[in-house]
Amino acid sequence: MPNDKLKSKFAQRQFVANMGDRFVFMDAKPKQTDMDKFAGAVPRLAETMVRAELKKSNVRGLESIAWSTDSATDLLDYIRIRVGRNTVRAGNNVIRKEWARNNIGIDLAQLLEDLRDQAIKHLGNSAGANAIRELHLELCREFIKHLVGYFEFEISGVKNG
Repeated sequence: MPNDKLKSKFAQRQFVANMGDRFVFMDAKPKQTDMDKFAGAVPRLAETMVRAELKKSNVRGLESIAWSTDSATDLLDYIRIRVGRNTVRAGNNVIRKEWARNNIGIDLAQLLEDLRDQAIKHLGNSAGANAIRELHLELCREFIKHLVGYFEFEISGVKNG
């Protein structure tokens, strides 16, 4: 039994790593499945975050929450609070800054929520709620890890090639 558990943990870690590759690399083929929305999502989102003038401290705060929490909902709450704080109503005008600009926070929250579906698909419907929660959080951490790296690279102004 312990050997099966070890294999299961290895398979789960391999799944998270494969998803990490998907987050970063854009597939050449058109999007056809619900999983394809993740293909190349990190570089696109990081570029949008730089254009929206997000501060490093905001992105590092998200990373800090990701590694210190036991719940993906804490990540989603962090993002939603930032979107709310960065949306200012002035009369009939709505001013959106940082997390609220260009739907960055909304898009990121949606992607992180959608990772729960991937966790369920990988583990199966019979998996316990705790196993799903743990895998969902690991997928969120993997996404955020790559997002922070790409954001730091984009904000540096250095370009490949």
